[in-house]
Amino acid sequence: THNEDVTGGLLSYLNIPEAFRLFERIVPIRKALSPSDSTLLKEIGNQPITKLQILRSPINQFVNLTLNALTISKFQEAIKEQGYDKVFHLSILGTCTDGEKSTQFVVEKNETVRLRLYSKTDVNSHTETKNVVISTPTLTLNRMFQDAIADAGEDRFFSYDPLSNNCQDFVLLFLGASGLLNQDIVNFVKQDVESIKDKIDETNPIASTIMKKITSLASRFRTLTGTGLEEK
Repeated sequence: THNEDVTGGLLSYLNIPEAFRLFERIVPIRKALSPSDSTLLKEIGNQPITKLQILRSPINQFVNLTLNALTISKFQEAIKEQGYDKVFHLSILGTCTDGEKSTQFVVEKNETVRLRLYSKTDVNSHTETKNVVISTPTLTLNRMFQDAIADAGEDRFFSYDPLSNNCQDFVLLFLGASGLLNQDIVNFVKQDVESIKDKIDETNPIASTIMKKITSLASRFRTLTGTGLEEK
């Protein structure tokens, strides 16, 4: 039929890699917060931040299994070679206060930068925390975002690479731009992901590229929908 001819023609013309490249050309990575996250920033962005903590939780089982599959089970081996038991996801939990009203928020980088309200699921029995000393009583989220974007540039701030521009790099950038880092915090946040990357590439040279493509597509999907592939 005519429809079958059209479908067959499209499938023969557009293979999967070409379809990915076309999608990436048409849909750029958003260099801004999503609409819902931007709304939250407008609501609380000028309120003084009264508390900041770093949250460190093991990456979820699905991500761990996916990385092991891509590297023929060498991902876990690479982690242990670096002296780690597990790889962590890092985020920032904060409290801002407006009079007697306090709001808890989370800032993190998954496939893109997120600002959202704190959820009980953000902390579990495996989560470790590190307090951040706030050096000024006038610190606000608007100021932190502005300083971090100015330091990193929009491209690096909003883009994501699971091995070279990930959640831990983001936490160090976001806090560092506001002068909130010390060596104790750096030691808590930073894992030697580059050495893990070298082991992954040694086992499966295209694994890093696949991971980048997956997160790139997820970020572009967020641009289309205004949400993303994972909402907490």
